[in-house]
Amino acid sequence: MNIVQVCKYFYPKVTGVTSYVHSLSAALARRGHRVTVLTWGDADEEQQMDGFRLIRVGGRSREGLAAALAQLSGEGVADVVNTHGIWEHVPVVSGWCRKNMVPHVVTMHGTWMFLHTTDAYATLRGRLWYGLLYKKILWPRIMRRAAAAIVLNAQEEDMARHWALVQNCIHRIPNAVDTAMFTPALLSPEITGEASSVSENKRLQVVFAGALQSQKGLFTVLRAAERLNAAGTPVHWTICGGGPEEARARQIIADCGLENCVLLAGAVPRECMPQTYRDAGVVVLPSYGEPFGTVYLEAMASGVPCIGCRSGGTPEIICDGETGYLIEYDDDQALAERVSALAADVALRRRMGEAGRKRAEALFAWETVTSHLEDVYAQVSR
Repeated sequence: MNIVQVCKYFYPKVTGVTSYVHSLSAALARRGHRVTVLTWGDADEEQQMDGFRLIRVGGRSREGLAAALAQLSGEGVADVVNTHGIWEHVPVVSGWCRKNMVPHVVTMHGTWMFLHTTDAYATLRGRLWYGLLYKKILWPRIMRRAAAAIVLNAQEEDMARHWALVQNCIHRIPNAVDTAMFTPALLSPEITGEASSVSENKRLQVVFAGALQSQKGLFTVLRAAERLNAAGTPVHWTICGGGPEEARARQIIADCGLENCVLLAGAVPRECMPQTYRDAGVVVLPSYGEPFGTVYLEAMASGVPCIGCRSGGTPEIICDGETGYLIEYDDDQALAERVSALAADVALRRRMGEAGRKRAEALFAWETVTSHLEDVYAQVSR
């Protein structure tokens, strides 16, 4: 099958959506499909990557995006087009697919949920564009025209059913993880139950991986770190990522005297993340409204317990008390208590890590998820 994936961003910009589109495209290519990723870029560019074709349209031109789709159609390589996210590339693709009778699959990626946790509505322009024109008029039209919609969690499924014309075109398919890339450190003392190798000074290594902004729970993490530091709990926090709140985070670390137990590691290259997880005893992302956090999947595949919030799609990933813990958003006391419990119990960390790995392999491996998506593509292209 000839499949076109369209997203607003792609590498080198690293987001959950770019990682998803890259991994999905590579998995589809391995299964014999001809895959093209179409995205905006600084300049027109074409290259091969991991078995698929990558085309960048320079200048974020809507006309250029439509022209690239027309070229792919003329080459006979556009049996189905799958857009990712809800941003301004989607109306262009929706209109082109309708005009040329090509099935359009929409993958929402929880972006509507994020609109309510960012400053999208902070300005009059934002309220008019997202709150009125896009949400009330344009997006419902796109959903009614779509051949299928891919949603990540129950909350997003309810939203899609409100918009979609044909209810059976909505498919709930989770994010996925590369279980060959993200693997447990099976031979480390951390896994075997011997003296912890998480650090030589026996401090539990806690990893936060995400954008440095409040909605990701960054300041909840720093308050929890302050609590455990004051209590003398042997924990070290590594914060991986960059973002708009980095300066504020650095100031809090300095003001609270956390330099010896909190490290701002900056953006970590994706190829380094598997080892980052293996070196961790716990992974935390106490984010609000996380649609289907890839960080949790990667941590579980790496055999590491994780802590997230009871919101968005997180409860569909983490089994509370089995593969990690769920807490309420912004509850730094609960986060500190859960981390403290895990710091004190190597066997508990091992049990949760093993359960998480099994869950990741059973439900969230790319081969499983890709098979479900193949079925959707085949259904809409008949």
